[in-house]
Amino acid sequence: ARPVAGGDVLLVVPHALLLTATPRSHSAGALAKTDRLILALLEEAAGGSASRWAPYLRTLPPRRAFEESLPLMWAQRHVLSLCGPVLAERAAAQRADLRRRHAALCRVALRSSAQARS
Repeated sequence: ARPVAGGDVLLVVPHALLLTATPRSHSAGALAKTDRLILALLEEAAGGSASRWAPYLRTLPPRRAFEESLPLMWAQRHVLSLCGPVLAERAAAQRADLRRRHAALCRVALRSSAQARS
């Protein structure tokens, strides 16, 4: 055995085994790459145990644990009392951005659902 050198390939994962930012929704193209990945994860989660990603999805923390760990998901009064006005303002701006992104994801998901039914 030899030491690992810069540029050495340590692992090759076939593209077919990657969870990518390519959701099944055809109208997702206008979304940012991160939001397309979120949509792909949501589509897989909607598949339940039939999803090939079900074992991975079961390892993710529950929504409540996720929300409790992020100050931007806390009530504004808690953020203000713990972090002060500057960070509370940033958290409020991030919350507004999350709401905007969530609305965009919902629109794409609803369009995709309507297309699938027709």
